[in-house]
Amino acid sequence: MPRLARVFFLLALVVALAACIGSSPAATPASDATVTPVMPVTPDGERDEGAGQALWVMPDDGVEPLLDLIGSAQESIRFKVYLITREDVRGALVQAANRGVNVRVLMEKEPTAGGESNLESYDRLRENGVDVRWAPERFRFMHEKSLVVDDRIALVATFNNTTSAFTDNREYGVLLTDPALAAEIAAVFDADWEDAAYEPREDGLLVLSPDNSRERIKALIASAKSSLWLEQASLLDDDITDALAEAANRGVDVVFIGPLRVGEEDYSLANYKRLQEAGARVARLGDPQIHAKVIAADERVALIGSINLTYSSLDLNRELSLLTDDPQVLNRLLQTLQRDWAKAQPLQQGAAPSSGPVPWQDAPNYLGQEIVVEGAVVRTYNSGKVVFLNFDEDYKNTLSIVIFARDWDKFPQPPEDLYRDRVIRVRGVVKEYKGRPEIVVESPEQIEIIGDATAAMAASSPAENAPSSTSPSIISWQ
Repeated sequence: MPRLARVFFLLALVVALAACIGSSPAATPASDATVTPVMPVTPDGERDEGAGQALWVMPDDGVEPLLDLIGSAQESIRFKVYLITREDVRGALVQAANRGVNVRVLMEKEPTAGGESNLESYDRLRENGVDVRWAPERFRFMHEKSLVVDDRIALVATFNNTTSAFTDNREYGVLLTDPALAAEIAAVFDADWEDAAYEPREDGLLVLSPDNSRERIKALIASAKSSLWLEQASLLDDDITDALAEAANRGVDVVFIGPLRVGEEDYSLANYKRLQEAGARVARLGDPQIHAKVIAADERVALIGSINLTYSSLDLNRELSLLTDDPQVLNRLLQTLQRDWAKAQPLQQGAAPSSGPVPWQDAPNYLGQEIVVEGAVVRTYNSGKVVFLNFDEDYKNTLSIVIFARDWDKFPQPPEDLYRDRVIRVRGVVKEYKGRPEIVVESPEQIEIIGDATAAMAASSPAENAPSSTSPSIISWQ
């Protein structure tokens, strides 16, 4: 089967499968729901009902649809990429150029942690007949992920061209067969290729950073009447967080799925908490890892593309996302979001402020609050810069009491010796660092020694034949 035919076959197959699956209750638009503003029109001024769209979902669909799309090109390819490391994608571009296709690739010169990979790809493509340029320096990053084939088929995606994007991540791409819309995406490419200005249509389907993405996203959030589903790699922009919290406060069901970052600090946590406090539902998923950038409003319109909810992505980068109300795209998107939500770990609700000591194991329930925790110190460690006090030998995954070197001389003895094998009460604010809770202690006044850990453990574990007695006033958490 020719490559072009395979692409259209895949498009038809995705649409047919989505139709066969049927709409779930949450994926069925409410009959009385309306979106304000009304869905924009394509550049020709009309909605082309015959123009097809299909949603690609990663890692479910894998890299083959992308390779087939590149392989279907007969005249031209415009390819924008933030990070490209896959040899099969580079090879497909080279093969297209070798068969006479005009292949142009616009890529980011210094992607985060990937500059050498892009330099290798730049040289590999350029040496094999592909016309390659670095993105204009006026953008903080050229983070867009798009592809236009033969001026009439286009792809707007969330994914980089890396192995993890197609095997480990939750990613999306919208395949378009609307020539007018493909031409508009191509026009953005051509302007950036020449480092020329581009003026996006105010009522168009394309949402562009740094041109109009902030206001368009806020308008989309403000238009929601019943629900907002978001699957996002981050939530670092306070302005967008405020808009989402406001939506939750007015009764919109705001559902946010973010990535579960194991072993590293989640900088979005504070904004997740703000959403949760406003009534939103927040959860994090680690498998697949969330790299998506999607928003679905009232189950009737979705924004899909490269735009992250960060200041840099909204106001400094070149980004491209697409507004779509295509029923088949929405159906598959909402089903995937629901499936991911069912597997995600809900963000723990913050416990009510405690008036007394709480077991150290409960500390994660009080993130951002000042509390008093109690427990027996079973491990201490001095790294030369920090002293750690731990209540469990599993110190990498449980609460740590942290004392920095600048404060050691405030203590009558080295903290690692003073509190070893002691039952202590610690007052401080519970914070998250690299995925685990900690309390930073700056003064000995924050720690009270209330007993000996060994004696407390012995008291709480009497000999088998010893007579029973009342519990001691101080017992260990075990």
